[in-house]
Amino acid sequence: MRLAGLTTVCCVAVLGACATGYKPESEGNHGGYSETKRGPGVWQVWFVSNDEATQDRTDDFALLRGAELCLAEDKPFMRAGKFDSRAEEIGYTSGWVRHLPTEIGPPIGGMGPPTQVRRTAYMPGRMVYQFHSALEVTCLAEKTDDAQDAASVATELRQRYGIDAPRSAS
Repeated sequence: MRLAGLTTVCCVAVLGACATGYKPESEGNHGGYSETKRGPGVWQVWFVSNDEATQDRTDDFALLRGAELCLAEDKPFMRAGKFDSRAEEIGYTSGWVRHLPTEIGPPIGGMGPPTQVRRTAYMPGRMVYQFHSALEVTCLAEKTDDAQDAASVATELRQRYGIDAPRSAS
């Protein structure tokens, strides 16, 4: 029983480590952020994740990218709008059955030949999704009622996901 619990913890740790990292989108890394400048201080930001991430993580990474773009423009405030979040079904993983070694147990009722127990491990198949988030970010020099502090947003999201702050060019 103890081994089963340890196996579960290891599987969760491995799967969490496989979620799309915070990086630019490219063909080789199966997800990441991208952006297009729509006008002065206005950006369209996208984040695409792999099937090991969550929709919330994907949304947060799009918001983090928006905050970084505003800070790079020396605009301390940001207004996020036109948020679009969706999951796209991209496939199905097949399940598996594995027959484990047969165990020899004590005789039934204490008499007769030893009991043979055949054990089986089973993992069901599952749908595989890719998560997409898009938002429009307006970078602002002055605080408005509907604006957020870009540095606070970036710091909070980096801490939540263990992302290092970008190095400043000096």
